[in-house]
This record gives sequence, C-alpha cells and structure tokens, in this order.
Amino acid sequence: MYVSIVCDFNSDNSRKVVDSILMQYGFNRVQTDTYEMNSIGDNSVSKLKLEIDRHCDAFDKVRLYQYPLDHKLVISYLHEKRWKKKIILDKSIIKG
Repeated sequence: MYVSIVCDFNSDNSRKVVDSILMQYGFNRVQTDTYEMNSIGDNSVSKLKLEIDRHCDAFDKVRLYQYPLDHKLVISYLHEKRWKKKIILDKSIIKG
C-alpha cells in the first residue's frame, strides 16, 4: 500500500527523531516534513504510528494517507497525542 506522511512539528527535537524513524522504515523525504513510501504492510504502519506517538508532544501534528486499504483512502492523524481516522470510499470501485 502507498503511504504518505505530512508533519507539522512543534519542536526541532521531534522533527529530528521522527525523521530518523521514517528513514529507518524506508520512507523517502519528498519535501520538508513530507514523506512517502510505495510499499508498506499494515503491521508496519501500526508499529510506525506507535513510534511516532512516543516521540511527539501534544502540539505536533502528523497525518498519514494510506491507499488502497480495502479500496478506501484512509487518513490517520495525530491530534493531542491520540490517533484519529477518516475513511473515504472509492466510489468508482463500488459502482464496479
């Protein structure tokens, strides 16, 4: 699955640590605080979210865009140290 991550960090410390974590997972930095990867498994994404959460404070903002996940676009975002999720259906797949 394709995953893109966009970050807005409150501190340089969070930025450096999360950048290092994303590089270890094999993400490519495509712009400042924007990363992407073409192939990553669901289990790796779950572990990655936990690692990011550990190193961010309540003022950091992180958004993960995952596609396809059961023919849906899933947007997960870190808001006040809690992960939340939005799911967008691919209507062209549903109509078939």
